[in-house]
Amino acid sequence: MKLHPLLVAGSLAANLAFVVFGFVKLRPLLIASSAATAVSPRKVSTPAPTAAQLAQTWHQLQPDDLPALVAQLRALGFPPSVVRAIITERVSQLFAARRQALPPPPAALPYWKRGQSAATLADDTKRRAAQQALTTEQNRLLHELLGPDAAPENDDLRAYQRRSYGPLPPEKLDALFRIKQDYADLTNQIAATAQGVFLPGDRERLAYLATEQLKDIKTLLTPDEFTEYRIHDQMGVAGTLRNKLTVFDPTEQEFRLIFNLSQELDDRYNTPPRPTLSRREAEEQLAAQIKAQLGPERGAEFALTYNPDYQQLGHLVARLELPRETTRQVFDLKTSIEQRATAIQVDTTLAPEQRAAQLASLAQEATTKITATLGARGFEAYRQYGGAWLDQLSPR
Repeated sequence: MKLHPLLVAGSLAANLAFVVFGFVKLRPLLIASSAATAVSPRKVSTPAPTAAQLAQTWHQLQPDDLPALVAQLRALGFPPSVVRAIITERVSQLFAARRQALPPPPAALPYWKRGQSAATLADDTKRRAAQQALTTEQNRLLHELLGPDAAPENDDLRAYQRRSYGPLPPEKLDALFRIKQDYADLTNQIAATAQGVFLPGDRERLAYLATEQLKDIKTLLTPDEFTEYRIHDQMGVAGTLRNKLTVFDPTEQEFRLIFNLSQELDDRYNTPPRPTLSRREAEEQLAAQIKAQLGPERGAEFALTYNPDYQQLGHLVARLELPRETTRQVFDLKTSIEQRATAIQVDTTLAPEQRAAQLASLAQEATTKITATLGARGFEAYRQYGGAWLDQLSPR
């Protein structure tokens, strides 16, 4: 059975009025009862409010004037959670008719067919975009009405925001979080329509969204806050460096040094006029500059981050929960063994049988030493992930 909208609205208003009236009437009694409990355990009975009293109380609270309603509820001493519940329900009522007017979702395809047809996909994308637009508008209105009380404080969410955006004030963390969400929704809509096939127009829209998002963030933050945001960001240059420098394990000072130089290069090549030097040559110069500023020892270790074999070995060492220096030990051993193998292979004074015997002995030496360093289980994993060079030592 489908209830008439006026009946639903009337019932909702009555329920909210009952909550408001009950809190207003009982609050002083509860305070008095709490003070009297120390003297007497007697219960206080309160007569149920009449329909006329409910209507009068709700009318006095001006439920249709949302800013005034928020001010009145707060003046009456309502806790933020109760104010949020009442205002959220009232705002939901305002958007209910517009949500009902949205087109229904497309009919599902049979289970043996993948996804949606091209004809229904565009309509479904528009419908979801309209839904998201309503949700964004509704949330924006709630934030305008309630401010920081629009959402309960979530310690996990706040910790995530600070880790992702930097040590910003709470109101800027929330605003930045909403900006990122809004642009992520728009980007996901383009990706959903593309289904892996991005046309030139799709790429132009994605580039435009990225540019506009950066503008909005720059408008929100001060220059120093923007710098902290970019160095904490999980994407962009900082995100790439975190993945690349896992094995290098930089200190905060080292990471900031590498980030500042890398971000400066990235900005130069993403802002016209672009340098005439190719990006690859510029990145080679950047690596040399970073290596020089890190010093001989750490600089040499940083240079190895460009070696895929070293990176893969480092991930394996971390997976085996071995000391970080194990990576360099095995990698140096690999380099030494390969150099000795090359010397044997180019030695023209050796007979084929001698060359084969020396290479086999070298392979056995490498196996013994790596097994002693990584353990038997680690050695078997290394043969699969990065140890193919061991098989190439022994002649076929």
